[in-house]
Amino acid sequence: MKSSLVLFGWLLLVANAYCGTAAGPDPRHSADCVAALKVRATALEDQLRAGQQDAEPQLQAVLEHGFAFIGSAYLQGVSKGEGNELLAEAQAQQSQAPTDLVDRQVACDAEGARLLEEAGPLAQGLATRAARKRIERLKQRG
Repeated sequence: MKSSLVLFGWLLLVANAYCGTAAGPDPRHSADCVAALKVRATALEDQLRAGQQDAEPQLQAVLEHGFAFIGSAYLQGVSKGEGNELLAEAQAQQSQAPTDLVDRQVACDAEGARLLEEAGPLAQGLATRAARKRIERLKQRG
């Protein structure tokens, strides 16, 4: 999946050159949102594995919104190593403050949807494809 994220970030950079986007969120904020959305995605993946098919559209959206934040960070020049460090820090802080996790997930989901909408059709298609591939791999593993 990591190579897919790098490719996705690079493709968003190319898409940005053709479609144009507004400046994205601070990379640390993006990492905080990816960490929060990752927790939400994991819960939805568990529901999907348990046979709750209605979780799939929600999972698709959460993954797409997370990819929007990742793409935004790559567009700002954040390297894979830096991104991984920021995400690890965000995950560590998140585990210390679970009370606001749901609120953060809701806010980040909405912000990720906005980022994706502003990114243009090419980036939207890339995010959709990356999320779909992840869901298909999940289904194959059962």
